[in-house]
Amino acid sequence: MVKRIRGSSADFERALERLKRAEVRVGFFAHSRYEDGTPIAGVAATQELGSVVERIPARPFFGPAIDQGKTANARGIAKAVSNALAGGDLKQGLELVGQKVVGDIQKKITEVTMPPLSPVTIAARAARHSKGLASTKPLIDTGAMLAAVTYEVDA
Repeated sequence: MVKRIRGSSADFERALERLKRAEVRVGFFAHSRYEDGTPIAGVAATQELGSVVERIPARPFFGPAIDQGKTANARGIAKAVSNALAGGDLKQGLELVGQKVVGDIQKKITEVTMPPLSPVTIAARAARHSKGLASTKPLIDTGAMLAAVTYEVDA
């Protein structure tokens, strides 16, 4: 299949240069912290991978979200690139990809149920919350980690 792209070769070269520098970063960034100052990225990494030292089992959410969305995300990137090569706005297309991946990760966080929280963790959560009521769902306590998933686009 041959697709014609409108514009001069200089326009095409400029578009290619923009593509070389383009990035979409999704995850937990340095500015995201819990109320006590703890970096959310560190907590998210510990939850994703687990910690033998802290006796925290792995509760993968990030990797599985990326793996499950791989095909759709590749299509979104291809559409953004095709649009850019045709003279469109690359950043807008990559923003859509970033938003989708954020949603995929947040959805996966809410789906994690195993392994269940230990009774010690449940009691600690209850002690921190008013009226002793707290979520017994893994990865969901204050909602800060869920809300901190974000993206950045450089295009």
